[in-house]
Amino acid sequence: MRPGFRIVAAFVMSAAGLAGCARASTIDFSSRPWTGGGAASAAGYRSNWDNDLFTYPVAPAGYCDASLAAWDSASNQSVCAGGSGSNIAFHETVRFGVTPTRAGSWGIRIGPDFGLGGAVFLDGVALGFRTTDMWWNGSYASSAQIFDFTTNLSAGNHVLQVYGFEACCDGASQAQFRLPGSTAWTTFAAADGINPVPEPAAPYFLLPGLAAVCLYARRRKRQ
Repeated sequence: MRPGFRIVAAFVMSAAGLAGCARASTIDFSSRPWTGGGAASAAGYRSNWDNDLFTYPVAPAGYCDASLAAWDSASNQSVCAGGSGSNIAFHETVRFGVTPTRAGSWGIRIGPDFGLGGAVFLDGVALGFRTTDMWWNGSYASSAQIFDFTTNLSAGNHVLQVYGFEACCDGASQAQFRLPGSTAWTTFAAADGINPVPEPAAPYFLLPGLAAVCLYARRRKRQ
């Protein structure tokens, strides 16, 4: 095999490998200072967070942006170094994938501590919101203190976003999912088995480089 074509073959194999890679589910945690109230709608909670983020693009002392290994026992004080226990705006994001065999009716539930209420969005669409004081206290028994949804998910990648506001006193939160046909709940975590699905178009960003390698191979052939 000519040297140029060895390069092309290696490049194509690398691209195929990238297309087949599946990353672990990601859980992002963000907090900022908040001294306002709640909101009258799900969109209002999201807007309040966006406005707060504009005020504090970088998290000040007592607040932070972090990646979680699992959404379990998560609070501002436990996640952020020197984390504040009051006046907190929260935004958590989970990115996960659904394989064709797992498409269908999923359960999603969140146990928060949002004294000023909060909202939940899936793929940018509001699943619901509450304006009341929410504190699950480690139990999903009270429907008034938690978010609990059943939603149909198609195969592909999905984004779950949760917004909430707390005046005092920053308790631990958790989020879980239930697969179609199952009665068991699983905590969202990096090793929860619902990795983002590789996108078919993932290697296409490599095409300009591949074209350059092919051009190099043709020139080598003419020499």
